[in-house]
Amino acid sequence: MTSSRDKANHQRAALALSFEPDDDGYLYYHWRWSRGIPVTAEEREAYLAIPVLGSRRAWRKSISGRPTAPHRAFRPVQQKLLARMPISMIVVALLVGIALAGSGLVELQTLSGLARAMIGLMAIVFATQIILAKYKQARGR
Repeated sequence: MTSSRDKANHQRAALALSFEPDDDGYLYYHWRWSRGIPVTAEEREAYLAIPVLGSRRAWRKSISGRPTAPHRAFRPVQQKLLARMPISMIVVALLVGIALAGSGLVELQTLSGLARAMIGLMAIVFATQIILAKYKQARGR
């Protein structure tokens, strides 16, 4: 069983992915494709203090209108997100992927079978991406 403190730390770590260190502060990215907005360490902490399912509208409004930085690269952020996925996500993706791919391959000549096989293979690839990201993180890359 995970404690509420472990859950809160995991949620905080996921929310912290919205920020990248920059000089003496941070850049905040609302979406992966958004431009970065400079914020202070105190503003970052205020953001991270909001409950995961809480509204951040007032916080975002307080930083609106600031000059922005360029977009950030997709691949490093994707790797961080994948590395933060729980192990249970790997298990679920593999089980669902194997079941769908197996049932789809049996009926591959039908459109339904082809769709199940493709979705199953995509789930297996997703699980593999999580495993590789966790491995790279553990190796310090």
